[in-house]
Amino acid sequence: MAPRITKCPRCGRLYAMIQAPVCHRCEADEEADYAKIGEALSETPGLTVEQIAEAAAVDLACVLRMLHQGRLQNTEIADPVPCGQCGAPAINVRMRLCTACLTKMDMKCAQAIRELREALTGFAKESMDGKLDVHQVIEEKRQHRVKKLTVIAGAKQPVVKDARQRMAVRDRIDRRRQYGA
Repeated sequence: MAPRITKCPRCGRLYAMIQAPVCHRCEADEEADYAKIGEALSETPGLTVEQIAEAAAVDLACVLRMLHQGRLQNTEIADPVPCGQCGAPAINVRMRLCTACLTKMDMKCAQAIRELREALTGFAKESMDGKLDVHQVIEEKRQHRVKKLTVIAGAKQPVVKDARQRMAVRDRIDRRRQYGA
């Protein structure tokens, strides 16, 4: 999967988003803000998002971004995030899958990859058996071209043994093709 080009929410520069929510230059600042938020929450738990941003002296968008990523959890939510497949508690807010469903999905993906590989190896075996042999197709095209040239040259042409005669016959064939005679 190719990285997505996106705008850094901290500095506004474009970067290739692989896993980090901010660009490489801003990762250290993001970690520092995370540490500040952690300290503010350890001192006074139960703060709202706005209060956390004020207490830690960080931007509100940074707190919301960390909450969305699952780095922070809202304790006021009575129910944990349900799994999107079975309804059991999810691993985190971002994944929205429980461990069992994630394992099942991995198994299905591995099985699909295995079946695709088997199908591709079967396709390669069929081509090697001669059904899709490239050499055979090329040889058939050559033979068809030779037949076509003999029809154009005419069946009544004498058998040519001398090199000069062969050149003369080729010249006549070329002229016939050129002028349509």
